[in-house]
Order: sequence, then C-alpha cells, then structure tokens
Amino acid sequence: SGLHTDPTQYLDGLRFFNNRAYGDFSNTKESSPTAGWNIVNTAMFFTEGSVSGTICNNDFTFTPVVASMFNAFILIGGSSNTHTSTLNIYNNTLSQSGVNSMSAGLHVTMCDADLNVRNNIISGMQYAINFACPSFVGLVTNYNLLNATGAQQLVFNSSFQSYATWQSAGRDVNSVMGSDPSFVSTPTDQ
Repeated sequence: SGLHTDPTQYLDGLRFFNNRAYGDFSNTKESSPTAGWNIVNTAMFFTEGSVSGTICNNDFTFTPVVASMFNAFILIGGSSNTHTSTLNIYNNTLSQSGVNSMSAGLHVTMCDADLNVRNNIISGMQYAINFACPSFVGLVTNYNLLNATGAQQLVFNSSFQSYATWQSAGRDVNSVMGSDPSFVSTPTDQ
C-alpha cells in the first residue's frame, strides 16, 4: 500500500526517447483451451504508476499480426501523483498493418496529470486513442495522424467516438484523421 501513497515511488521526469520495437511478437502469446488466444503482451511501453516526463521519437510496429496480440502500443496507467505532473507524448510512430490485432495505439488511464499528445502517427489498430478518463487536469492532443480501422475510431471516458465527434470537442482540430500513412514495410536492421 505504500507504493500508492508515497509520491517518491512515481516516475517523475521520465525521458523515453529514440527507441524502436519491431518484429514478430506472435510467439509471446499463450493459448487457452476455452478462450482461444489471450493477450500476453500488454504494451510496448507500459506504466502502472503515475508518470511525468516525455515519451518521444519512438517507432513501434510488428509483423505478422495475430488477433488480440496487444492491449496498446503505449499504455499509461496510474493516478494520485502528489507532484505537479505533465506527460508529453510527441513524435512517435505506432503502426500495424493487417487484421485488428490490438485495441488501441495509445491507452491512458492516468487522469490527474496534464497530457500533451502531439505530432504522432497512430495507425492500424481498432481505435487510435483511448482516454479512459472523464477529464484531465489539462489535455492537448493535436497535429497527429490518426488512422483507426474500427467504425468508431476513438474513445473518451468509455464513449466510442467518430473523428467528427472527437474534433467537435476540441481534440485534434489540426490533425489528419482517417488517412492511411501508406507505410511500405516494417523497419529492418539495415
């Protein structure tokens, strides 16, 4: 219980820059005789405690795709950070091609921080962004390319929303919505 009441246990001032995760993650799944395939990979970047800082210039992709492989590329959880906190998510590429093998590109359940989501490419998953909060201290999401494959492309506080509804609420007003970035292939070591 001390972890959630001690503000020194949170990730304040995190800098997660210039990482690339790609490849075949299908062998990290487990099968269940009753439920079929289960998600084993939570995310390529995952926190359970509150975090502040910057997640920037990362490229996340995978192939081949298998249904229900990931919850999200970036999953930010946690709350109750007693420090003033801002999380910036800038200039990331989160992309998959093929079947809907994951739920979201970006999934945020940390509601007690300023959140800035800008200049990202989020393409190929069922919904591009899932903000699972009724509100944020401060929220800026803009200048992103968002291309989800589901009929309802975005989620705010458990409400599935179209691009038009999302933008009418002041989110991503200068973003490109529903446009495939047309990546030719996944990254390679060359």
